[in-house]
Amino acid sequence: MTTIYLHIGTHKTGTTTLQKFLSSNRQKLLEKRVLYPSSPDCHHKLLQNKGKDKPWGLNLDEWKYLIQEIKSENPEKIVVSSENFCRLYFEDVHKVKDNLSGYNTKIIVYIRRQDDYFASLYCQAIKTAHHWDRLKKHISDNKTYDNYYQMLEPWKQAFGKENLIIRVYEKEQLSDGLLNDFLKSIHITSEGLDFKKAQQTNISPSIRTIKIIQLLSDIAIGKMSISKKKMTGLYYTYLIPDTNLSRLIANLPDFLLSNELMTTQERVDILKEFEESNRKVAQEYLGRPDGQLFYSTPIVG
Repeated sequence: MTTIYLHIGTHKTGTTTLQKFLSSNRQKLLEKRVLYPSSPDCHHKLLQNKGKDKPWGLNLDEWKYLIQEIKSENPEKIVVSSENFCRLYFEDVHKVKDNLSGYNTKIIVYIRRQDDYFASLYCQAIKTAHHWDRLKKHISDNKTYDNYYQMLEPWKQAFGKENLIIRVYEKEQLSDGLLNDFLKSIHITSEGLDFKKAQQTNISPSIRTIKIIQLLSDIAIGKMSISKKKMTGLYYTYLIPDTNLSRLIANLPDFLLSNELMTTQERVDILKEFEESNRKVAQEYLGRPDGQLFYSTPIVG
């Protein structure tokens, strides 16, 4: 039976890099009888955002196109990737199963230490002017997505624990890097694949720059009603790339602007909140009796 590897995220675990790699190697993967279905890079169109405070759902028309492409190519393996899958609720996870009922389906998910996840997600939201809330509110609004045991539960119930492939996104546990780790997870070799095109696409400005952008958005967009498009244009021209201004901000002394998003204690407190969930994931999915999911510990910065 044909195997589908459904990569469901999570967010901020190198998904853009991975999707770009798979997309740029689509033809070479086909030569290995592995289909990465046609899409600019990822498969977000299979899902639809129903709006604020509403669960994500499935775009059934796109699923029809996906199944048609699979049948026309007749591969041995298929890889489908969108980090938004991890935000589906029970009902729609079972709809995913129904759409893939004719295939042997494996679920691949990468998970990241929660404090690092929140910091990375916050920086992404700020630099794109998605919002300009303070970090504490941002964490409070997104905590539901980082209870990994809870997030995995509907996938376990729908597909069975034996079909979930859980990987930990930290360098201590990805000795060969993300791309090689993913290829091993889907049981194909890297021979003949091009790694050069999978370059990091998300620019990471300094924490000090993020704080300046947050302040500017609060004033310009929040209080002066200047458009997000105009402000993000300014950010990506003058602050986010490596410019004289961004270097000046990055090198400001700590007494003027701290280069930390969270203190060590704040990071420890976040991990404490998810300690039980993380322990259960480590024991149940990774077979670790000691319950240690992450090997790294919080540091300042």
